[in-house]
Amino acid sequence: MTGQPLPHMLAAEQSVLGALMQSPERIHDVSDWLSADDFYRRDHALIFQAIVEQAAKGQAVDPVTLADWFDGVELGQHVGGLSYLVTLHQQTPSAANLVAYAEIVVEKARLRRLAEAGSRIAELALAPTPRAAADVAAEAEAMVRELAPSPVTGLQSCRVALKAAYAAFVERYEGRAALGLDWPWDDLTRAARLVPGEVTLLAARPSVGKSALAFQTAMHHALRKVRTAVFSLEMPGASVMNRMIAAHAGVPHAVIRNAEHIGDGEMARTYAAMRELNDAALMVDDTAGLTASQIVARCRREHLRNPFALVVIDHLHELRLPGRQGEVIERPEALREFKRMAKDLGVPVLCLAQLSRAGATGNAPSLTDLRGSGGIEEVADTVLLLHRPDYYDPNDRPGLIEVHVAKARDGERGAVIPLQNDYARMRALPWVGAAPMPPAKPAARWGKAANA
Repeated sequence: MTGQPLPHMLAAEQSVLGALMQSPERIHDVSDWLSADDFYRRDHALIFQAIVEQAAKGQAVDPVTLADWFDGVELGQHVGGLSYLVTLHQQTPSAANLVAYAEIVVEKARLRRLAEAGSRIAELALAPTPRAAADVAAEAEAMVRELAPSPVTGLQSCRVALKAAYAAFVERYEGRAALGLDWPWDDLTRAARLVPGEVTLLAARPSVGKSALAFQTAMHHALRKVRTAVFSLEMPGASVMNRMIAAHAGVPHAVIRNAEHIGDGEMARTYAAMRELNDAALMVDDTAGLTASQIVARCRREHLRNPFALVVIDHLHELRLPGRQGEVIERPEALREFKRMAKDLGVPVLCLAQLSRAGATGNAPSLTDLRGSGGIEEVADTVLLLHRPDYYDPNDRPGLIEVHVAKARDGERGAVIPLQNDYARMRALPWVGAAPMPPAKPAARWGKAANA
């Protein structure tokens, strides 16, 4: 920091206090977004806090009553006594401009905090024990993001929200927009869309195929010029693309991966898929060991350059947890960061998660199977659980993938969507016909006690 004074405007601070003493009933115009910490001078902060507290008690707020209150708590000498309070009251041009004065005070406070954040960032970067540049950058962006101005709306007539809802309804009715993004499978789209501003959790036990479905979904939109970001914390970007090539070309993944025993037709489809994916609106980040804050920072930075419409994160349990509170606390908090990002950017976030191996007996999974579940299921807006019966018993409905809608804010909670396993080509297909029923359980045998 230089010797230059921090941003402030004393006249605006004085006018806020004078206006409130002239018209104390207007405290509610500013009390929910202006705080004592926004004042540069300590005496002004003390006076503002006293006005707020006295007004809340229904007490009179004027120079005389305030001076008496400060004397009673032995703070009169810290605020200039009665003479300074009278000066504030008399020199304020008009209480009618209270909000404008307060906005100036808040703006100057925000600039001061930005300057202080800059100093803090410099300290982090120049620390004797240096931290990774990516960590410093993520923390810096988090600091700045917290200081970004936010609109002061508060309570408003329902007509405002109704107008927005009506406009969106008309767009959907006329086929110009939908409530969220679709999935590659119509039945799942009808049950639970990918809604902007919300987090969808797609969870399964290891090797059940959640990554394949997520990448297929990302590719589905990217090929349609819906700008999509994929964070692959577990596998390299080339592996992600190999899976998308296999899915789009309809060529076995093993053939794509090994480039052996590939026929002319398969080669042609592979090259065609590569050309189309080359023009897809897709971004891939395969940096391992990212924290939630780093992912959010990268998304916000890229979104400012060129907005995108879908974020896919593979997966929640590969995130690096920077704290020491354990995953039961920190995984839900990471998901909350993604949810705040989804809301701020107006995009859906599809986040993958692991189900615990414990209790993997072949029964359909439930929310309690979420690994380190804690509050994960509470944070997510939609939770989809994958189940493959033939993963546990090859004779149990072979080829079936069940998508269980375990939680849905606006979808069909409890719905079970059948898909056809085509994981050899890294994709799932719509199930044709009625989904097969699980095999009947053998009848229970009566024990001796029952026959007695």
